[in-house]
Amino acid sequence: MRMMRALLYAVSIMLLMTYLTGCSAVVTSAMEHEEREEKEMEELSELSGFCPEEGELDGNQEFPGVMDCWPESISLEDGGMTAKPLCIDFEVEEAMHVSVSCMTTGGELQVKILSEDRQHIYFDEKNPQGDYEVSIDEAGICYLEIYAEDHRGSIRMTPVKE
Repeated sequence: MRMMRALLYAVSIMLLMTYLTGCSAVVTSAMEHEEREEKEMEELSELSGFCPEEGELDGNQEFPGVMDCWPESISLEDGGMTAKPLCIDFEVEEAMHVSVSCMTTGGELQVKILSEDRQHIYFDEKNPQGDYEVSIDEAGICYLEIYAEDHRGSIRMTPVKE
């Protein structure tokens, strides 16, 4: 019984202090902030691309700033993206060369181009800057993988016209 009184007394004091100091607004605000962060993380996990395992090709995921107009081009302009990784699949109908252009104004970036089975790495550059020509030597599905940490800049991949 004594413990019950002590507990009720402690709760009463906490409620009184909360009321007098206005902490309920802070607690509510913190809870709303946490809920908002959880919702944003859920939205990001839905939006951010993923690299499916072999045989699990589900198509591209929508991601803000990505313009997937393949076979004409794939481009990304971002103002502070983090991706681990963002993965964009594209189909190569026959062996070809692609141009990869990267411009970074801040943050970290790694760009890879891989075959569907992950056995061929056609391109793998950390903090690429400028233009690169990449040879893709077999037809099939390939992946443009983008790993970024607060990256600001752009990436563009286009087929090289011969």
